[in-house]
Parts: sequence; C-alpha cells; structure tokens
Amino acid sequence: QIKRDFTGRDFSSLNGMLVLEAIENRDCTLATETFAKIENRAYIHYLIPALCEKLMLQKETNDECMNAFLQSLLDRYKNSIKGIMISEHAPDITLSDINGNTVSLASLKGKTVVLDFWATWCKPCLESFPGMQAALDNYKNDPNIMFFFINTAERGTEDPKPKVNKIMDDNKYTFRVLMDKKDEISKRYVALESFKVAALPTKFIIDKDGLVRFKLSGTNGGSQFIQEEIKMMIDAINL
Repeated sequence: QIKRDFTGRDFSSLNGMLVLEAIENRDCTLATETFAKIENRAYIHYLIPALCEKLMLQKETNDECMNAFLQSLLDRYKNSIKGIMISEHAPDITLSDINGNTVSLASLKGKTVVLDFWATWCKPCLESFPGMQAALDNYKNDPNIMFFFINTAERGTEDPKPKVNKIMDDNKYTFRVLMDKKDEISKRYVALESFKVAALPTKFIIDKDGLVRFKLSGTNGGSQFIQEEIKMMIDAINL
C-alpha cells in the first residue's frame, strides 16, 4: 500500500525489511526476488550481515533454496571486503593483561593479530562476545593468529578488573584481556588514543608485517555472522 501511495520513491530500506520478513517466514522466492531489487544499492553491504545472521540461525531448518541464498550472500560479502581493506602501520603499544603480564604489539610481528576494544558498560561489545569466542575457538590451535581484548574507556574511578573478571568467569570466555592505561598527564587512555578509536566496540585486524588491514567499528550482525566475518578478513590478508 505504501508503494502504491508513494510511487517513484526509493523503497530500499522497506525492501530490506521485507527480505528479513521473508526469511523469517521461509519464503525463499520472495526473499531472493526482493533482494534482487536492492542488491546494487550502497547500503546493501550493511544489510547483508543481518540477512546472513537470520539465515545462519535457522540454517538447520532451511531448505535448499534458503541455504543457497545464504551462501550467495556470504560470497558477495567476502568479495566486498576487499574494497574496505586498508594498509596503515599499527601503533606500537605495550599493555598488561589482567594477570599483570606485559604484551607488546611490536613483539607480535610475524603473527596475525585481532584486537577488540571494549568496555564493561558497552552493551554492543558484550553482545558481540559469543561470536568473538567462536571466532577465537576457530583458531585456538593456530599459534600464528592471536586475539586480544583491550578493556578501555571505563567509567568511574574504581578498578575495572573485578567487573572484567566477572564477565569472563560468568560466560566462560577464554579471552586474553589487556588493560588499557591512562596517560598520567592527559588522563586519556593510551591504546584508545593511539588507535584513534572513536566508538566501542572497535576491532582491528593486523597482518604479519604489523599493518592494520581492517578496522571494524560497531557490530555487523549477531554472534553467528561475526565469526564468519572475522574468518573472511583473516583469510583475505593471509592469501
């Protein structure tokens, strides 16, 4: 009815909602036909993670058409990430983990490094953690790929470590958490400033030469898609 009343308008976002609804209702024909109407729109890069997440969550009960649609979306996203690849020297930061052990980014050259900046008050950060745990688990036997979760920008003056430990313990996360530190003069967080992080969560993927190749601000989809996205990016820089 909206389309009939407002002919000539751009209904891309409305069609995006319709694709999601069609996936929910297992209507593959409607989903694929509607997606075809908007697949060349710029915002499609941001819609695909949500579509993939929904399809991945119901993958076991999807029919052949829906699973083929999912694979086509994943292939499309994988090809598109080459366009957002960057090449910037990663700052040389040194932080301590939650147990007091020192980690220097410069000493990790030769390895692929994933950094995830987060805070205990950041709901999107916490919502992404199940997916990040799955991503970490995918590489738990690969010594050349390392994940670090940098706790930063905490509010208040109390020590954040008890909160951090509780989140890790309650959810059985196996993250290597690094604690960002404040500069004594500026009172700004050192790693946060060095990496020019403007919002949380923000993730960086650094290649073996110490170059930042991907920067991800916010979240793209839920826990199912995050692990797939991280894998695509790690694969892209290690080809």
